[in-house]
Amino acid sequence: MSYYCWASDLSQTSGEGKLSLMFLKHVNQYSKKKIVCYSNSGKGLYYKNKLKLIYPQRKSKNNFYNNYIKIFFGIFLMWYYFFKKKKIIYIGYLPLWNFLIFLLLPPKVILGPITGN
Repeated sequence: MSYYCWASDLSQTSGEGKLSLMFLKHVNQYSKKKIVCYSNSGKGLYYKNKLKLIYPQRKSKNNFYNNYIKIFFGIFLMWYYFFKKKKIIYIGYLPLWNFLIFLLLPPKVILGPITGN
């Protein structure tokens, strides 16, 4: 069994991406399971402390659409895997003022670090 994850940013050049990768490393270290990651930069597989992009997107930028609109696609994806009885992780821009994300996420989701402005 593996984890399914939505992460807004998985790049090693931004603070949010570094924090996301650090969190995935922590989860992988204790669970020893593969983590299938969906993000703005495509679909990837995180295993043995390495991220391998399977379906990379063109350059993804940190803009308003990717940071605040596309995260709702991640919520939809989390519900999809929740109904398939998979373990899910949500790592995204979670500003504390965005209570809507917390209300829409499925139960038993593992929340990553809170980032954002």
